[in-house]
Amino acid sequence: MAPVSAGFMNNYFRNMQLSKSDYMLFLHHPAWLWLKKHDKAKLPEVNEALQAMFDDGKLFETYADKLFPSAVRVGFSFEERNYGTMPNRTKQALKDGAQTILQGRFEAGSITCIVDVLEKVDENEYDLIEIKSSTQVKEEHILDLAFQTLVLEGAGLKIRKLYVYHVNNSYVRRGEIEIEQMITRSEVTEEVRKNIEATREKIRQALLVMEMSDPPDFSPRHVGLGKIDEWMAIYEILHPQTHPHHIYKLARLNPQLIGELEDMGVKLIAEIPESIKLCPKQQIQVKVRREDKRIVNRDWERGHSFGLECVV
Repeated sequence: MAPVSAGFMNNYFRNMQLSKSDYMLFLHHPAWLWLKKHDKAKLPEVNEALQAMFDDGKLFETYADKLFPSAVRVGFSFEERNYGTMPNRTKQALKDGAQTILQGRFEAGSITCIVDVLEKVDENEYDLIEIKSSTQVKEEHILDLAFQTLVLEGAGLKIRKLYVYHVNNSYVRRGEIEIEQMITRSEVTEEVRKNIEATREKIRQALLVMEMSDPPDFSPRHVGLGKIDEWMAIYEILHPQTHPHHIYKLARLNPQLIGELEDMGVKLIAEIPESIKLCPKQQIQVKVRREDKRIVNRDWERGHSFGLECVV
């Protein structure tokens, strides 16, 4: 997509808002954001495994919150339907002199986010902390914080440093949980700042997708952030495949390979030409489909030959 002028964006999207979760969906696949805004019924329900992951994250947040016993929690509840009041309640907490805010919501024009922790370090200067249940900092955490930084600075706050608080995987519990030992604090200020301008442009693109009357291309070739399997679960609902051995059933699938095959008009695994670079497991799949018979390779089963990583 071509860059869009800031003036156009301000006028065109003055009545729209892009949340942090919306933005992360866009990074995974632009059509995912479009579906959430225009045809949410086609999105699958959250399964038990994913819900367990969400619950684990919330549990870890409750431990991390204990690091800030004097913090003011803004938050929201579905029962009280008070999401809309969060920005004003957050502003009031800051006005009342809160040094640390948990789950505050900020707005800057067409973008909005809820922060995990905001700590005041000087007059109108803050540190922003993201709490994650993972054992390390991931790319998605950096991109998430870049979005939040643009929201907060757009709202008039100055962000000094940025951190990800995550699980210390070397921590061994002996008796009561020692929260200070359980958490690793990783400063990511430099990494986030390097992504600010790219994030600004991605936000413009995401806002454009939200306003489209027709959806963007659903093809898995456009998967960006995250695992391709997550989008494939949606894609197979939107575009059921009539043949059992279509190219989307290929092992170790990746967006680049899908794009290459789609551009060539290849629809079935058996049709994949020898010129396409495949990993050993994919090569076996193609051979099986072409010869239409089962192939048993003992070395493959033992991992001696075909258990190699796929580099495409």
